[in-house]
Amino acid sequence: MKSYRTFFESTQAETPGSRNKLYKTLSTPLFEKRNRRKLSSTRSASRFSSPSPSSFLNKIKNRHLHQDFPVTPELASQVIREFLLPMFEADGRKINAKSRSSLFGINSKENSSRIVKGKLSEIILRQLNITNEELEKLKNRWVDTEKEKKRIKNEIEELKGCLINSICNLNMLKYHYQETNKTIKTEQLNVSLVNQQINEYRQMNLKREVERIENIDQLNKERIKNKILGDKANELQHWNAFLLMQNDIMGERLKGLYEACEDMCDNQKSNEKIDNELQIIKKRSSDLFSYWISTEENTLQVSQNCLEFINQNHTAATQRKQYRDDVKKLKNTMKDILLTMTKKVSQATDEKNNYEEKCSQMEKKFKDISESYTKVRLQIKEMNAKRKQFGFDEEKLCKNCNKAFYEKDNYNWSCLRHAGKWNGTMYWCCGKLKEDAIGCVKSKHETRDDEEGDENEANDEIANKKINKKCPSCKEIGHLPHQCPKDPNARSNVNQKEEIDRIFLTHRRRDRMGNMTNDVTIKLKAMLKINEEDEKEGKTQRENIGFEDIEEVRLEAIETPINVFEIAKKRLEKSSSSVKHRKLSRMNSMSKDFTGLLDSGLLLSSKNYEGSHSRRQSINFKLSSIDT
Repeated sequence: MKSYRTFFESTQAETPGSRNKLYKTLSTPLFEKRNRRKLSSTRSASRFSSPSPSSFLNKIKNRHLHQDFPVTPELASQVIREFLLPMFEADGRKINAKSRSSLFGINSKENSSRIVKGKLSEIILRQLNITNEELEKLKNRWVDTEKEKKRIKNEIEELKGCLINSICNLNMLKYHYQETNKTIKTEQLNVSLVNQQINEYRQMNLKREVERIENIDQLNKERIKNKILGDKANELQHWNAFLLMQNDIMGERLKGLYEACEDMCDNQKSNEKIDNELQIIKKRSSDLFSYWISTEENTLQVSQNCLEFINQNHTAATQRKQYRDDVKKLKNTMKDILLTMTKKVSQATDEKNNYEEKCSQMEKKFKDISESYTKVRLQIKEMNAKRKQFGFDEEKLCKNCNKAFYEKDNYNWSCLRHAGKWNGTMYWCCGKLKEDAIGCVKSKHETRDDEEGDENEANDEIANKKINKKCPSCKEIGHLPHQCPKDPNARSNVNQKEEIDRIFLTHRRRDRMGNMTNDVTIKLKAMLKINEEDEKEGKTQRENIGFEDIEEVRLEAIETPINVFEIAKKRLEKSSSSVKHRKLSRMNSMSKDFTGLLDSGLLLSSKNYEGSHSRRQSINFKLSSIDT
C-alpha cells in the first residue's frame, strides 16, 4: 500500500510528458498482475473505510501545486528492481514460450489464459474523471452559493436602508409630537394668564363693591344720625311753637293788663313789676330763639351731608355699571378664547390620533422587518456554516456596535460605541447631540452569540415599553424616571454649570405653573357664582329701593312737623320690634297733640308753612322791640 500511495502521489506531481513515459512501463503484464492484486486489496479496504470529504477537498485544493521531487539513485534503483526487471523477465518468458510452441506445436498456459483488459492507468483515469466531475459540481455549487450570498447581502442592505428610513420617520413623528405638546402647553399658559387677568379684575371689582358697601353703611349711619337729629329738631320745633303760642297768649294778656293798669292806676310799683316780668320773658325767649337757630343750622348741615352721600351713591352706581360692562366683555372674550382653545384641543387630539395610527402602522412595518431580519439571520447562519465547511473566514456580528466584521480586520480601535444610551436628546457620556454621532469608547469587536442577541433584543423591547409608559415624576411619555428633564436632583458625570442652570429653571417653571394652573377650575366656578350672586343682589336692590330715599329727601326739604313725624314713623317701622313699639307709642301721642293744634289753627300745614315763616320773623321783631 505504501508503494502504491507513493506512486500515486508521484503521478499527481509529475508533468504530462513524464506520465506518457510511465504509461509504457505500466502496460506490461507483470505490472498489471501486481496492480490487480493491489486494486483488489484497495477495493476491499474501500468497502470498509470510505475516504472522507476533507481528504478529497485537500487533494482538489492541492491539484495545481507542482512539486518537483528530486530523483535520487536509490529511488531509481528501487524502480528498476521493482518494475523494469520484472517487466523484462516477463517479456523474455513470453518470447521463450512462443519459440517452444512454434518448435513443438504446444499451446502454453499463458496463451490459453484469459487476457485482462483492465489496467491501472485506466482505473486511475476513471477515478480522476469522477473526481473532476465532482469538482465541477462543487464549483457550480460554490458559484451558486456566492450568488445567493451576494443576493442576500443586497437584501440585507435594502432592509437596513428601510430600517434607517423607518427610524428616521419615527424620530420625525416624535419630534412633531413634542412640538404639538409644546404648542398645547403654551396655549394653556396663555389661558392661565387670561384667567389671572380676569381674577385681578374680579378682585378689583370686589374691592370696589366692598368700598360701595362701606359707603352704604356710612350712609345708613348718617341717616340714623339724621333721624335722631330730625327727631330732636321736631321736638324743639314743637316746643318752640308751643312757647310761641304761650308768648302770644302772654303778650295778649300783658296788653290787657297794661291797659287795665293804665286805667286803674299809674303807680310806679305796678310798672316795676311789669318790667321785671318782661325782662324774665325776654331772657327765656332769647334762649329759646338761640337754641332754635342752632337746631336749624344742624339740620342744614345734615341735609348737605345727605346730598353728598346721594351723589357718592350715584357715582358708585355708575362705576358698578361700568364694572359690570367690563365683566360682560371679559366673559365674552373668555367664551371666545375657550371656544378657540377647545377647537385647537380637538385638532390636537385628531393629530394625536393620526400620529398614533401612523405609529401603529410603523410598528407593524417594524415587526415585519424584524421577522424578515430573523429570516435573513437564519440564512446567514446557514451560509456561515457552509463557509466553515469550505474553510472560508466567517462573517461575525459585534455585540456592542451591531456591525459585521472579519477576524482579519478586527483591531483595537475598530469598535466605536458610547458608554451611555441615547435618551432622545443627547448622550450623557460625551454630551453629543446626534444619535448617529461617533462613539467615545474604542475597543475590539466582540462576537455576539444568538442567545445573547435575543436577550439584548428582549431587553431593548422592555426598555421601549418602559419608555412608552408615563414618567412617575412628571407624568409625561417618552423618557425613563432617571432621564426626566424636570428632575430637581443633581446628576453626576455632567457639566456642573449646565446642571445648576437646569435645576434653577425647573424650580422657576414649577413655581410659575403651580400658581397659574392649580386653581383654574375653582376660580372659574367662583366667578360664575359671583356673577349669579351679583345678578340676584341687583334684582333685590331694585325691588327694595322703591325710591324711598328720594321721598325722604323731598319730605325733609319741606320743614314741617307733620312731614318730620311721617319720616320718623317710616324709619321706626324698619327698626327692631322692642324699640319700635316704645317709640311708636310716643310718636302716636305726639301726633295726636299736633293734630289738635292743627285743628285749633295754631300749627300750619305744609302749604301754609311759607307764610308762617314771615309771621315768625314779625314775632321776633316784636320781641327785639320789647328788649329795647
